[in-house]
Amino acid sequence: MLRGKCEKGEEGMEWRFRNRPELRRTALLALCAAAAASFAAHGFLFSNEFFSHDSVSYFTYGTGTPAFYTGIGRFLIPLYEQLKGDVAAPWLIGLLFTLWMAGTGLLAADLLEIRSRGGVALTCALLCANMSLTLTGATYVYCMDEYAFALLCAAGAVWLFARGRWRDAAAGVGALVVSLAVYQAYFT
Repeated sequence: MLRGKCEKGEEGMEWRFRNRPELRRTALLALCAAAAASFAAHGFLFSNEFFSHDSVSYFTYGTGTPAFYTGIGRFLIPLYEQLKGDVAAPWLIGLLFTLWMAGTGLLAADLLEIRSRGGVALTCALLCANMSLTLTGATYVYCMDEYAFALLCAAGAVWLFARGRWRDAAAGVGALVVSLAVYQAYFT
């Protein structure tokens, strides 16, 4: 994070990447680190169809209806599934999980002012292979990408709040609402 003058002379945060090539290189590094860590930690899960009891009941007993998700406060999951497609293809879940976690890692590295390439790579790897997400994949593989999307939105909200401008704070509230409408556990 770079602290400096923002518009109208107020203090705030600016994106640490001064130019597009640096941002592209760091984003590619984050994506490669997230892909390597995701494949190492969850590769078997993303390349096979071994659904757990919850995954099977999701498709057979109608627990994935919009009314069900609205009732538990996750009212944006049906919209997310409309955009993704109503499938539980492990490779698609793995691809989306990796993309969302790469974005989360990039935002986390910027928030924590991690400058080194190794630090960015380790941040992404630790986020992808942590125990919480590994256990999520063991039981709730069908919604692993949704939870990663919620985490990306939560990290995006924090990043926007840290910028210190009122427009960014308003966008941060929107990102936080999206995160909470997908999965409430990332609020704390």
